[in-house]
Amino acid sequence: MKTETPMPMKLAPRAFTARELESVGVKIVDPAAARLECAKCEQVWSPNLRDGGKLPRGYWRCPNGCNGNG
Repeated sequence: MKTETPMPMKLAPRAFTARELESVGVKIVDPAAARLECAKCEQVWSPNLRDGGKLPRGYWRCPNGCNGNG
């Protein structure tokens, strides 16, 4: 009997950097406006910044659900 090895869960990016976001399939289109693009479906979005310009939890998730719960 063959057992399937579960896919490793991608960890949330710890910083708003190209390298960190690339690890979850996201590209930074415009860092000043926090515009992101999904590497899989090419959806572009800007997360709604919280008070003080802080990024919300899960900001890196594609709205189409390509890299997590959208």
